Amino acid sequence: MDVAPHKAGSISAFTLIELLVVIAIIAILAAMLLPALSKAKQSGYRVVDLNNLKQLGVAMNLVVSDNNDNMPWANWLSGEETSPAPQGWLYTRNLTGSGPAEFPAQTGSFWPVLANPKMFICPSDDTNSALFKLRPQQLSSYVMNGAVCGYQRGRNPSVKLAQLSPAGVAFWECNNATAVDNETLFNDAASSPDENTSGRHGKVAIIGIFDGSARTMPIVGWTEKMDEPNANELWCFPQSPTGR
Repeated sequence: MDVAPHKAGSISAFTLIELLVVIAIIAILAAMLLPALSKAKQSGYRVVDLNNLKQLGVAMNLVVSDNNDNMPWANWLSGEETSPAPQGWLYTRNLTGSGPAEFPAQTGSFWPVLANPKMFICPSDDTNSALFKLRPQQLSSYVMNGAVCGYQRGRNPSVKLAQLSPAGVAFWECNNATAVDNETLFNDAASSPDENTSGRHGKVAIIGIFDGSARTMPIVGWTEKMDEPNANELWCFPQSPTGR
C-alpha cells in the first residue's frame, strides 16, 4: 500500500473550533472549582479566627489572675478621656496623639502575653482596604464586651471575672460594612451587643467566651439575643437585672 510522504515543515495544529471548545471546558471547570476554593478559604479563616479568640481568652485569664480577678479595662472610649488614660486590654490611649497614633501598639495588658499583632486581626479583615484606613483604631478586628465596665457607666476597676457568666460573650468582631461603621465602631476597642457583630464570615459570628473558649454563633441567634429585654450571653453586666 502506498503511503503519502510526509511533507517537510508541515505543522499539526488545533483548529479554531477545537481551541474554543478547550477554553469553554476550562471555564466550566473553573466555575465549578471557585466556589469550593472560596468555601475552603473561608473555613480556614474561621479556624484562624477561633484560634485568635481562644488566645485572647488565655491572655484574659492570665491578666485577671495577676489583677485580683478584676477584668482588664475594656478600652471603652468615655473612660479614657481624662489623663492618665487607664491601660486597656488592647492599648493605653495616647491622649496627645491623633488617628492611629492615639492607639499605640504594645501598650495593652494583653500584649506581653501574645506579643504578636496577627493575633488581634481577623485574616479576612482587609487591612489594605480604604475602609480599614478610615478606622481610628487599627490594631484589632475584635472588640471586648462593654459589660466588663458596665457599658456607659465606664467602671474602672472593671467587674471581676467570677461575677460574669462563664457562658457570656467576651469578644467579637464588629460589623464594618460602611465608612460610618469603620469610623464609629472602631473609635475604641469595646462595644455593646446592639452595635452588631461582623458578617464577614457569612451566616455565623466568631466569638470568644468568658470561660476562655471560642466558638461560632449564628447571626440570626445574635440578633435575637441582641433584642431580648433580659440578661443573656450578650447583655451580661452582672450588676443589672437586664444585663445592660
